[in-house]
Amino acid sequence: MRLLFDNKHIEVSNSQNMLAYELYRTAKDDIPQTSKFLFKKMFLKDDKVTVDERGLEEYGITKSRKGEQQLQEWLQMPSSTVNQEKMNLPFYRFGAASPLPYLVIYGMMNINKKNKQMTLSVGDEKKKTGYVKHVLDLDSGKVTSKNSENTPMIRLDKVKYTIGSRPLFEEYVKSKIVNKEGMLNLKKYNEFVEKFIKFVMHQKMPEELEIKTGFRVYVLPNNSKIDYKESDKPVTGKKFTDYFGNEATCYPSKTTMSAKFLTYDDPAFTINCKQKDEFYSNLGIGDASLEKVEWYPERIFKISGLDWCFLHPEYEFQDTRMGILGQLHKNYMEISRDKGPKEKTQVRITCMKKQQAKQEILIDENLTMDRMKQMFADVKEPFPPSCLEILIENNGDSVIWTTYLYAVRNFLAGINISRRFLMSYFTKVIKQKQHEWKKNPKDTKDFFSKSDFCLKNLYNVSKNEHDMNEAEMFAHNVGQMAKCYIDDFKTKHGEKDNSMGDILTYSKYDREKLRFVVSRIGRGIQLSKISDTHKEKITKEIRELQLDDEISEDLATNDFSYFFFKGYYSQKEAKTS
Repeated sequence: MRLLFDNKHIEVSNSQNMLAYELYRTAKDDIPQTSKFLFKKMFLKDDKVTVDERGLEEYGITKSRKGEQQLQEWLQMPSSTVNQEKMNLPFYRFGAASPLPYLVIYGMMNINKKNKQMTLSVGDEKKKTGYVKHVLDLDSGKVTSKNSENTPMIRLDKVKYTIGSRPLFEEYVKSKIVNKEGMLNLKKYNEFVEKFIKFVMHQKMPEELEIKTGFRVYVLPNNSKIDYKESDKPVTGKKFTDYFGNEATCYPSKTTMSAKFLTYDDPAFTINCKQKDEFYSNLGIGDASLEKVEWYPERIFKISGLDWCFLHPEYEFQDTRMGILGQLHKNYMEISRDKGPKEKTQVRITCMKKQQAKQEILIDENLTMDRMKQMFADVKEPFPPSCLEILIENNGDSVIWTTYLYAVRNFLAGINISRRFLMSYFTKVIKQKQHEWKKNPKDTKDFFSKSDFCLKNLYNVSKNEHDMNEAEMFAHNVGQMAKCYIDDFKTKHGEKDNSMGDILTYSKYDREKLRFVVSRIGRGIQLSKISDTHKEKITKEIRELQLDDEISEDLATNDFSYFFFKGYYSQKEAKTS
């Protein structure tokens, strides 16, 4: 395979990780951050606790949502996406068990019409390592605190981070913020908390601010330059060109910071069971290129338990929280507003599933503007929020994404999905949820709204057909008859019998069973002791629902369960278009 990179053709072996190349191509001019968050720095100056006074302009203002931007301006909190030199908080962590370089106070700002609270905490209440928690009422200024019996132990890196010419950890100890074992000095810690709370209360809160977001307060022994000490690197002595076209003298031996699919320390998940520098040698990634092979975590959106990343050289998309279809449509509309040439514009779409320390790539596609235009050309708007997510199966404690991912892949590729396949899936869901729906029938409106959308837009996107054919309409109207009989006639007038609900429990609603339901309803009305006036009324309603055309012989054995229950749970009579 040959790739054109910086006007040079590069030979790429089959072992080349193409996704790694795409990440590099996107990020080659800008090293991405490992996460996106708002932060504030505090440090000791002449042994006095000091809040960082630098404003946003000195760090460089970055785009944020409306609420976060108000919070940024209120407390002059920069985002972690600012220039790293100005941030002066290098962070290299290669696993959840790695020690932290800094003492971090995790904050939560929760401001709405009822409550205005700020929480500051260190440690985890659920773990035995100790914790401290302070809650500030922003209206009254009252502070409540909660401590564990044992003093929090902070796992700080003792070697790799330096401040001035000394290890950062030693400066923490010298400043009496922690002791040599990493135990937090609560007296000193409380000085930092009190100073930060005083700082917050002296700032004028924006009017009508509503936000719920986390932030971080970095506690530092002083404000000097912080450096990270790299491990000694193996040197080959010979220059070579890696698969990204970069000159290198060695292959890296460390893990990537965020692209976990390049797992280097587990033989079962590496190419040819190689590790460290041999692993990257197989991939053809030189030491200078590795830092570019990273995700943009601030562009990763959680959609129903999966991680979705949308990469574009010019746009940073916002999370719509409306499901994958709503997200794709919002991305498309955002690019469409650009007046420049869009025909060759591409959006990289990647879907990942995390399992412990491993990260599996489920979808990895490039979409052009032309393709996106075709995708949404015949999709009827507005579409229900999280409509495709109805295809995710929740089977007890496990989640099955197979049907959902199959539908998303086909939608991206413009391939229709079998209508029978979709109806079979929805019928299975209906039978699983029947018991829940009896208790809360309102949930059915959301279900049928989303399932109808999928049937109309995933089955035949480009064809204008009736929503239901005559056989399906027959089953739908029988379902409406059943609803009238059970709810509006029998239940409403307090007449129940053991067999009344049997017409909702058949495993299959083919022509024979649908005929039996109609017969059972007619017989039930005749034998009922309810007044003749109500009998005449329900008989009239049912006659209005009866259709002249029944199910034909060639469709007699088909299962029409979906349409029967759609009719039973619908509020209005359906009509063919």
